Amino acid sequence: KKKKKKKTEKLDDFDDDVDKEDDDGADVTDGPSKAWTSDKDYTYDELLFRVFDIMREKNPDMIAGDKKKFVMRPPQVLRVGTRKTSFANFADICRLLHRQPKHVLAFLLAELGTSGSVDG
Repeated sequence: KKKKKKKTEKLDDFDDDVDKEDDDGADVTDGPSKAWTSDKDYTYDELLFRVFDIMREKNPDMIAGDKKKFVMRPPQVLRVGTRKTSFANFADICRLLHRQPKHVLAFLLAELGTSGSVDG
């Protein structure tokens, strides 16, 4: 059995997709901005101010402070017997946090360094 030869693709179509250049021969594609390609050494404070300025431009709500403050009710922890404690409003807190109860439980147990379970 002889192998079939693969057809070669035309390179003319490929050349059209490659980065286009303008009349001066400069690359038109998006690259790093002029500010980041300069040889200037920025101080930490300058970079910090630049980042916060960019954040303020992109998030105008952050400047006004109109964002709602997230207020969570404290957990109701009850004592069950001599060795056990119960988290009474666990499901409500999971709902407020928009998290699955099994994820919140795994985090809580890992932080407390103990074992536990959800009943009901």
